[in-house]
Amino acid sequence: LNWSWPGAGGLGPFWSKYPPARVYLMRWKIDFTGQGAPPMLNAWFVWDGSSAEKGTRLLMLDRKDARQGELL
Repeated sequence: LNWSWPGAGGLGPFWSKYPPARVYLMRWKIDFTGQGAPPMLNAWFVWDGSSAEKGTRLLMLDRKDARQGELL
C-alpha cells in the first residue's frame, strides 16, 4: 500500500479499530511501470491479531535487504 494510506481521510475509525501488527516501510520508491521516477513510497501493512497487546511495530526495509523470506 502507499505509505500515506493511514493518513487518508475517513480511515481514522478503521485504523483505530484494526491497527496493524507491523508496518514495513520500503525506504525506496518501487517503479511498477519501469518508466523511472516512481511517485510514492510503499509499505507492507500486516494484520495478524497481535497488535492489540503489543501495539504496531514500524520496521524499515532497505532496497538491498535480502531477508524478505525472514520478515514474516
